[in-house]
Amino acid sequence: MATLRKYREGGYYIIRGYPVRCGLRDEDMFHTTIQVLPRAESFFEVAEYRDGAQIEREVFYALLLDGDLSSPAIERTKPTVQNIPSETLYVAEGLADSENVRMFMRGPQVQACRYLLDYYRAFRELRPANPDPSLAAYVCLARHLRQAAHDREQQRKFS
Repeated sequence: MATLRKYREGGYYIIRGYPVRCGLRDEDMFHTTIQVLPRAESFFEVAEYRDGAQIEREVFYALLLDGDLSSPAIERTKPTVQNIPSETLYVAEGLADSENVRMFMRGPQVQACRYLLDYYRAFRELRPANPDPSLAAYVCLARHLRQAAHDREQQRKFS
């Protein structure tokens, strides 16, 4: 399980990430130290993650697709939706098809959301007592899925 760690001088890093698909196999990120970039640091601060916190799988993958995590392996091959395990994407697709989430996605404060941090802040405005980072992550992953489908459709049209 991915674990958030804090440097003494400030900033975060992640140890023991989750597997990412590479072709027909999963590439383990368990033995990789993953750097947390500034937008992800802001997310962890806003969502009140602490040193040693376990990072949910969907949160990790949303940050990965947002480009908010870095390691030599990540930099070598920028992850796409196709690299995320299908069971995580199925949950994101199912949530995106639910009426409550579709209504939420149509809201004006959500239309401008692009990153996990944005979705989390929007959820926090609606549910200040109990914002759920996992729900925001699944919605963010659903946005990545829709964008990938749109890009494939555009590519098909113009090829």
